[in-house]
Amino acid sequence: MGTEGATALHDVHTHSYSRAYLALLEEAGGDVRIDRSGAGHPRIVWQGIPTVTLHPGTYDPWARLHDPRQRAVALHVVSTTVPNVYPFAPRLQSRAARLINDDLARWRDQQPDHLRGLASIPVDSDDAIAEVDRALDALALSGFVMGTHLGPSELDDPCFAPIFRRLNERAARVLLHPMLPAAGAQHLRDHDLVSLVGFVADTTEVVARLWFGGFFARYPRIRFILPQAGGSALWLLGRWRFGWPPSAGPAHPLPPNVFYDTLLFSPEAVAFAAQAVGTDHLLFGSDYPHLGNAETVWHDVLGAHLDANATQAIGWRNAAALFAD
Repeated sequence: MGTEGATALHDVHTHSYSRAYLALLEEAGGDVRIDRSGAGHPRIVWQGIPTVTLHPGTYDPWARLHDPRQRAVALHVVSTTVPNVYPFAPRLQSRAARLINDDLARWRDQQPDHLRGLASIPVDSDDAIAEVDRALDALALSGFVMGTHLGPSELDDPCFAPIFRRLNERAARVLLHPMLPAAGAQHLRDHDLVSLVGFVADTTEVVARLWFGGFFARYPRIRFILPQAGGSALWLLGRWRFGWPPSAGPAHPLPPNVFYDTLLFSPEAVAFAAQAVGTDHLLFGSDYPHLGNAETVWHDVLGAHLDANATQAIGWRNAAALFAD
């Protein structure tokens, strides 16, 4: 890893599973199970599709503090990835969210200089707004992670509007993390295509839906973070403008309350994203301990050959400002 930004990176996209959450996931059954039949590490299987491999780093929040690939990271922002709380019935969603969020707060309290937590929300439960407030007030967590699809429903479904209104009132930070593609993932069973293609496609489709629908502008105080720089959204924006109805006036610009992480695995892609949205809207994100790590992603940021100020902004200054309050 380059010497620039050594021990200074702020990684806004990392994950860890609460052991209590995993136990509840196994206990609840349904369309999610933990497959322990293979010779390797167990895997979470959701709707018949292998999604996440449970190697030790996925449920040990301290692994990132000792992994040499993460040694340049000063601040790790931790959240729960697929399938989060969405497979559960409403009552169990509330229980799962509390287990996740309590553990995030406990981990943060044990390493307050190095960890921040993004809470999960039981979106189908009557407790959803209360859990938003508890996560911010009682637990002092730093924001939220939400799936690009909330079970079978879309983010802009009117049933979720009260939750987003409260998030907007609280000026919350929200990482929109991909789930299984809404159109189904059976065709992505092989070659780990869910991770390599499906998550990116899911993010892209949802960003398009929210952009066309004016969703980001509807909640201007929410600070949204899009993994993978919004999937393919920045590359397709010119094409999308052809679908903008002339009667609606000028197409929405890229919203100022949306930020994009650098999980792109290509210096050229990082350079393009910097040109498309400006380096003040790019955040360092690695997806540790899954597909990426800080060493690989920082190499790509350095390889984009941006000036020193831009590189530092992406590496830590933008995130430090975003997570300052």
